[in-house]
Amino acid sequence: NKILTGQLQEEIKRKDDFLANTSHELRNPLHSIINIGHSILLHKQDVIDDEIEDEIKLQVSIGHHMSRTLDDLLDITRIKEHRIKLEQTPLHLGNIVFAVVDMLNVLIENKDVTISIEIDEYVPSVYADKNRLIQILFNLLHNALKYTIKGSITILAYEENNFVKVEIEDTGIGMDEAFLEKVFLPYQQSDSSITAVGGGLGLGLNISKNLVELHGGSISVQSTKDEGSTFTFTLPLADESANTDISIEEMFESHDEVIESDTTVGLHKMIE
Repeated sequence: NKILTGQLQEEIKRKDDFLANTSHELRNPLHSIINIGHSILLHKQDVIDDEIEDEIKLQVSIGHHMSRTLDDLLDITRIKEHRIKLEQTPLHLGNIVFAVVDMLNVLIENKDVTISIEIDEYVPSVYADKNRLIQILFNLLHNALKYTIKGSITILAYEENNFVKVEIEDTGIGMDEAFLEKVFLPYQQSDSSITAVGGGLGLGLNISKNLVELHGGSISVQSTKDEGSTFTFTLPLADESANTDISIEEMFESHDEVIESDTTVGLHKMIE
């Protein structure tokens, strides 16, 4: 048994190394393809017709989707190897939530879904890594959007036991008890028909769980089939004397690996 266990662990390590190396090798040519597409759309619109423009936009959107998939694979490897280091600072949670929701609003233009934010201005600041907090919120909200065909998504936050608790409620398809037990495991998808539209490898929730726990918080989910789900996570409070006066522009500086400035373009086709 020990020999078989060791062999299995070696095979898993080889698989992880292969995925990480492949992801690295694909990133540069993929980003080149995306950049070429953007350049054509920006500088050559007067010489291309509408059909070609739509095809280039589709190429760019697929490229962004693939880029996010590669980033997820790299993060899974970093998490397993304990190579993610947080740069925690005091952050105003409301500002970040509003910024992420504003970016995601473009994804619901053709859906009968509303997003509402119910965060009191007096909710204390959190002590978190800015880029990773954006990634957590993005993953959870994108997941809610993917599985909510019509209805609403509500984001709440409040202080509880020296933590800030964040709840993301949706009126989507929900999950049964069997899937709830494995929802935070990697490579899990709830509904294959919707997954085909929304894309992804089922890594976002697993990554979010690990990132929340790296912050010293916890994450959980409650769900009822055909009624909706509520994901809840906690983050530690920041020192009350710390300065959290940060602008939206400063918030999104230097984190292109987490969310690129034009990610909304790349994700639009995924939600339509």
